[in-house]
Amino acid sequence: MTQKGDDIRDNVQLTPVFCIAPISSTTLDRFIKELEEYQENEAGNVAAQNVYIVTTNDPATLQNDPHRTRTPVASFTSPFIGYTLENLRVRWRELFRDPYPVNSPFTARTFIVLDKRSEEDGTCIIVSESVEKGEARAAFAVSTDVLCAPEMGTCELNEGLYPDQARDERKDDSAVGGGGILYPRDYFKKAGQ
Repeated sequence: MTQKGDDIRDNVQLTPVFCIAPISSTTLDRFIKELEEYQENEAGNVAAQNVYIVTTNDPATLQNDPHRTRTPVASFTSPFIGYTLENLRVRWRELFRDPYPVNSPFTARTFIVLDKRSEEDGTCIIVSESVEKGEARAAFAVSTDVLCAPEMGTCELNEGLYPDQARDERKDDSAVGGGGILYPRDYFKKAGQ
């Protein structure tokens, strides 16, 4: 459910969030709450990018409701279950880039994916339009911090990592799998020390 209000966060670009596996309302609420709490309490940035959980594949519906998703999130069946990241890149462009050549309420270079693993460990996939360095996994809380630089076009996703950057050694059937980049909740806190 999306709502518009007087909160400063209502005037910030929206990051689309796609669910490619069944995701419970409890996990969706946790995702939003962890992100908001981190931004407010640890990052000190209540105006950080907001998320828009995509519940429809209909462009007209999306264009009529460009407001951040708030809790509680109503249960829904995602139309993107089973999509690959490449399928999502194509559909994301069709839904969120092509209809808005300028002044889009949505992010222009990045989006977030919740998959089976999101239910298990509270992480999500950050996807950049750049295929070369286009995916990473992040804790819910830091997901919009991870996508901030590639969204602004200042660097590619995963560019300029700190030497102690954690590796995701988990081997599983998620969209990204193991062995890639993992941004834990305390990544930015450690990096700033």
